[in-house]
Amino acid sequence: MAGRERSKIVTAIFIVALGSFAGYFLAEYLFSFRSALPKAGNAGTGKNTLPDNFKYDLAALKNYDPKLLSYSETAKFKTGLKEPFGLAVDKKEGLIFVVSTEGLLACNDKGTGKITGLPVKLENAGAAAFGASGALLLAGRDRVNIISKEILTFGKKGRGDGEFSFITAVKASDKYIFVADAGNRRISKFDLQGRFLGKIAGKAEGAGRGFIIPSPHMDIELDGSGELWVADTGRLQLENYSSEGVFLGAWGKHGVNIDEFIGCCNPVNFVIDREGNFVTAEKGVLRIKKYDRTGKFLGVVAGPGTFNEKNAGIPLAVDSKNRIYALDPVESTVRIFSQKQ
Repeated sequence: MAGRERSKIVTAIFIVALGSFAGYFLAEYLFSFRSALPKAGNAGTGKNTLPDNFKYDLAALKNYDPKLLSYSETAKFKTGLKEPFGLAVDKKEGLIFVVSTEGLLACNDKGTGKITGLPVKLENAGAAAFGASGALLLAGRDRVNIISKEILTFGKKGRGDGEFSFITAVKASDKYIFVADAGNRRISKFDLQGRFLGKIAGKAEGAGRGFIIPSPHMDIELDGSGELWVADTGRLQLENYSSEGVFLGAWGKHGVNIDEFIGCCNPVNFVIDREGNFVTAEKGVLRIKKYDRTGKFLGVVAGPGTFNEKNAGIPLAVDSKNRIYALDPVESTVRIFSQKQ
């Protein structure tokens, strides 16, 4: 018994010592950041300073070689809508559609058109796109509406199959409808009648599985072969999936250089042009850039300072002439960019 009691005492002493040792190093780790915390009475006054390793020069990030600017702004127009969130181009009819929760503008590339009421009620901003059949897709936060000769609505709020938490993008091929849900961090797949077929929740294997979506931005696109591309914003990259949800690859990296993505979660918007190249928009340092399918940087479409810096995103679209359309929601303006000759 004496030996057993002695063993218990030794074990207890070891556990206490180990806990003290771990606590010491945890305290050292935490208190190493004390210089970055506001001093008493200074919080919110602007009198505190961050150590150098927490700093970066925002003005410097807005600088880039003007030779990289491969597009010029050729037109722009006011939408007349309050807080527009959706932009879609009907390549067959040459019409531009701009959507807010209060109305819809259908116009030409000069902004000539008219504002009408929405054919469905959207209580929250969501997404807009044209399907391969020419139907207009309008999404609120938890429902998708297919606007054609008739109106078909599907979805409801929730976390189950076919349900949504926070819709941020919707795209349709000639077979499927894909819906990006930043709240549930997944892509849901439906047939053209709105019947649920499956979901894509990010890479299924490895330590990096699942989408990382720190903010309500999660854009998607379909390329010319019907493959799905997803902006995995927390990883600052674009990921490629088959229409069946098989992970095919990814590109993009975090950094402060012009060919990299900056901040916590970018790109917030992107579109694929008629040549198969990718046009991306970032928040934080608002800029639009162009890459090829493999992620090779091709140039700048619109540099920092082009858009109102209060914008949290720049919805994009491409027309039949391969011009880039960019919606400035804060200014309620559509801007059109053409490649320099």
